[in-house]
Amino acid sequence: MATSGEQSIRALIRRVINWFLFFLGLVAVAVIIYGGYMTIVGGADNSDKKSAGINAIIYAIVGIIIILLSYAIVNTVLTVGSGIEPNA
Repeated sequence: MATSGEQSIRALIRRVINWFLFFLGLVAVAVIIYGGYMTIVGGADNSDKKSAGINAIIYAIVGIIIILLSYAIVNTVLTVGSGIEPNA
């Protein structure tokens, strides 16, 4: 059973990591928007710009998937390690 001090440290770590992952999610959405802009502006005239935009979108989607998996793993580890029920 974890003590009160351990619980507050775990809660702080969870809060900091969740805010960091939220910020990374915002960055990934901004990259998707930027990639879409590059794809549209690149058009048929500049295929390098268009492919760079498509690559940015793909990388941002992969990043979002990694962020979601990180969120699930961190919260699972901190919840299981605390010895309490998630809804308690």
